[in-house]
Amino acid sequence: MQNELTTIMLAQSFQDLTGQVLNRVILIISSLEQSLVDLISRSGHDYNAIPARVETLEQQQKNQAQGIGPNVTQASKTDSAGSQDDVDDLLSQLGI
Repeated sequence: MQNELTTIMLAQSFQDLTGQVLNRVILIISSLEQSLVDLISRSGHDYNAIPARVETLEQQQKNQAQGIGPNVTQASKTDSAGSQDDVDDLLSQLGI
């Protein structure tokens, strides 16, 4: 039971750290975006007059096929729950 509780605590800690990193990345990107908008306006150009980027159908399909997030394979997921039911079973075994 101690092993299972330790595993749960480590997973929660990892999720907390991941959330903190993502929040920091979002803050940095927002700051960068604001700096770029400011740079465009200082250069004498109108930010709203810049045309939107147009992608061809081929580029859109390529971007969709590229995927999102890390490359996670079944072999790399040796110590994780497969579904919410697995998590619920683990918590019920611990009496939570």
